[in-house]
Amino acid sequence: MIIPEPILAKIGTASHGNVSRREVEECFFNNAGRYATDTRPEHRSHGGSPTYWFVAETNHRRLLKIMFVRDGQDIHLKSAYPAAVHVAELFNRKTK
Repeated sequence: MIIPEPILAKIGTASHGNVSRREVEECFFNNAGRYATDTRPEHRSHGGSPTYWFVAETNHRRLLKIMFVRDGQDIHLKSAYPAAVHVAELFNRKTK
């Protein structure tokens, strides 16, 4: 997984819930393989790839929303922060 330094710094701030790289990795590991796609044009990558997102728990049961873009076999993190209840519910509806 590729996490650019500016993204890592951003998610580690209080306004983004002090999310760590380890927590992001735990969420990828703990995810059940379900991903939602954000198809809004303003959320596409510079190459036009869609943004994928999911909600999963860390190993300490902290619920996070993870957003990323795929580039071949690489995963580029776009953002991560604590997931609100309504976001988790939306994710569950979109990925049933």
